[in-house]
Amino acid sequence: MTPSQYPASRFSHNRVSALLAGLCFALPLQAAEPSDTFRFNISPNGYPPYLIVDGEEPSGIMWDVVELIVPRMGYGLEPLKIPRKRVDSMLEEGYLDGTPRAIEWTEEPENFLFTDPVVHVEEVFFFSVDSDLDYQHPSDLFGKTVVTHLGYLYPADRTLF
Repeated sequence: MTPSQYPASRFSHNRVSALLAGLCFALPLQAAEPSDTFRFNISPNGYPPYLIVDGEEPSGIMWDVVELIVPRMGYGLEPLKIPRKRVDSMLEEGYLDGTPRAIEWTEEPENFLFTDPVVHVEEVFFFSVDSDLDYQHPSDLFGKTVVTHLGYLYPADRTLF
């Protein structure tokens, strides 16, 4: 389904702040008429363990929380697999109602509303127990090969890359 095929968001974003209190979602600042369905981005590949996309049934930490809260507020829940590069514009245009994302990973975060985090993430380095690396500080990794998750941002470690 292309963005032009999604109906404009009619989900009441005044109610969504109560609906999603405690979650870490980017939400558009304005919306049209209220709807009874909350359209939630799960992305095409998910972000395990936060979102797991395996077939048609999503799961994971964020999905479990949204799936618990949204029906209690009287809304239906529709998962949508939107590629990352389309999410912000689709939120701003009202085609999506919410997406899980940290404010640190968002360009122009002033265009969105963010709830409190659901989980706090700590970025760590790990390596084989058999490694001879004596790690005490991130600078111990200078000159080494470090593998990261494609597309994932590490704001706290920005100066190391």
